Amino acid sequence: MSSIVVTFPETATVPEELRNDPERTRYLIVGSLYQQGHISRRQAAELAGDAEVVFAAKMKQYGFQPLGELDSEASVARGTRWQALAERLAGEGFLDGLSDDAEELLGQVRLAL
Repeated sequence: MSSIVVTFPETATVPEELRNDPERTRYLIVGSLYQQGHISRRQAAELAGDAEVVFAAKMKQYGFQPLGELDSEASVARGTRWQALAERLAGEGFLDGLSDDAEELLGQVRLAL
């Protein structure tokens, strides 16, 4: 297994739980990288040393939002922003004359958000 050494300033106090639990420390780092979009789920699972299914289960154990689930407030905010954008585009005539395929694609994007 590869390793990365993180050096903290001498004045910093590294919590005991991080020093004594390398798996937890690894998951906190990898989970943060994954949720911030720096690495894919496959890469995150590989870096954590687990299969994707195991990685997904452990993410919740280590305090991360379960994979694939959206925070309800974030979901509502996305929906509200989508609705505002759709209304603006429609008001400015950008949606006039869309082909059936484009309208279907637009509907799929709306569902994804």
